[in-house]
Amino acid sequence: MVSISAFLNNIKKLLRDNLWKASILSVIMLIYSTISEYLIENPINSSGIHSLFESLWWTMQTITTVGYGDVTIVGTYGKLNAMLVMVFGIGSFSFLLVSIAAEILDATILRRIGAKVTRMKDHVIVCNYGSNGKEILESILKEKESLVYLGGSKPPIDNDKLDFVNGSPLEDEDLKKAGIMSAKMVVIFPDERSTGKNPNATDAETILSAMNARRLNPDAFIIVELMNESNSSHARKGGIQEIIVRGKLSSYLIMKSIKEGNVGKFIQNILEPTGQVEISELTLNGKEKIYREIYESIEAENKRVIAVVGKQGIFPKPNEDSKYNGETLLILNFKSNQSVKA
Repeated sequence: MVSISAFLNNIKKLLRDNLWKASILSVIMLIYSTISEYLIENPINSSGIHSLFESLWWTMQTITTVGYGDVTIVGTYGKLNAMLVMVFGIGSFSFLLVSIAAEILDATILRRIGAKVTRMKDHVIVCNYGSNGKEILESILKEKESLVYLGGSKPPIDNDKLDFVNGSPLEDEDLKKAGIMSAKMVVIFPDERSTGKNPNATDAETILSAMNARRLNPDAFIIVELMNESNSSHARKGGIQEIIVRGKLSSYLIMKSIKEGNVGKFIQNILEPTGQVEISELTLNGKEKIYREIYESIEAENKRVIAVVGKQGIFPKPNEDSKYNGETLLILNFKSNQSVKA
């Protein structure tokens, strides 16, 4: 049985071929009519055509069925030729308009059902739809990132910067439709449709999806969410940079809230989109600086450096006299006007 996606792709190919044929036929008729009517009618003094532009003007009126009537054809051969132009010219132009309209409609339908191949570059691919999927998609779009959602159902939000590909990250062709070759980041959630499966089996599918993405684009930054922490080691062996275990963070917050209420509240405030505090990262241009200059500049904006990320991992805030060597700075940003100075 032929899938709807395959059927529409075949129709799209046919329409694209027809569009080229209609365009070529319309151009041929336009050139033929302009030159032939000029050669036939120009010698007749009472004719309305005495230049190629007037002949072109008459041709455009005719094939678009506008017919102002300000340019007239009076000769018998000119009228016979005009009949030919009316039949084939109007037909070819109408065929062109129908082909263009069908192409636009086809692209809209393909995009709606997730059968369209994305043309995005340097974008983020989100695979499958988790319980927090809507918030995550909105957060990515809020950062003005181009986004492709790859999953088995239409995403819950509609945005011009969001492309939908109906499929699975387990399939190479679906990843290619989502533009995996040119993506900068891939985020893979456990497939919610497989919730009836064993968590280890679901994690195996997630890790295999990530390995497919890594094979097709070795440079992409890959983030996965696993259901079982014991599978994290398998994910790391697959070259996955960021691994998040479902429920682990929420358990940690509960523990911290019980033992140290303010610490738990602070972490939760950072994680909430509407919180007063957020963590961001920053990499500066140039290395001819010392950290004292960097700290003063950042703290003037009501922010504070809390750690740095180097090749060997995350390290505490460097001494003020240390030289900056291109590390990524982790910055605590206070959204309110409260002071951050000690």
